[in-house]
Amino acid sequence: TGRKAIQYIKYNSNGCRYFFNAQHLYLGLTDKERCFYDFCCEHMLKENNNILLDVSFKLSFIDFVKDITSNKVVISMDSVTKAVSKLKERNLIVDIFDTRGYYMVNPKYAYKGSEKDRKALLTQVLERCRTTGKPYHMFLDRTMDELLRIKTSESE
Repeated sequence: TGRKAIQYIKYNSNGCRYFFNAQHLYLGLTDKERCFYDFCCEHMLKENNNILLDVSFKLSFIDFVKDITSNKVVISMDSVTKAVSKLKERNLIVDIFDTRGYYMVNPKYAYKGSEKDRKALLTQVLERCRTTGKPYHMFLDRTMDELLRIKTSESE
């Protein structure tokens, strides 16, 4: 008598922040596609939101789903590949690199670090897009004309 059992709870600290400005994009995803997006966000690199969506990563997601559902939900490789396409379509992940399967989770919608670091990353990405000629609209929350008007009015 008088002995205590101490429970230890292991918390996962591998998370990210989501930003409300993507709700309209999430509504068009199936539950499995949203699950895959969350999985990508959890596994993206903290310093730059980059992620390699190769066969190995897709298989790890398929195994993850089987594991958390006790094999009640099975997702095919084809479904995961279609999810990648849908996330690209909605600019939740972006293909701004020249390496196949290498993406960036759009920091406009999700990020692991501080707000200051997120803004710095978005600035770097916009500069990279500008110098390489890649599209940049998916990183902005307003049109370039609106941004230029705001910047011009601030300097007056």
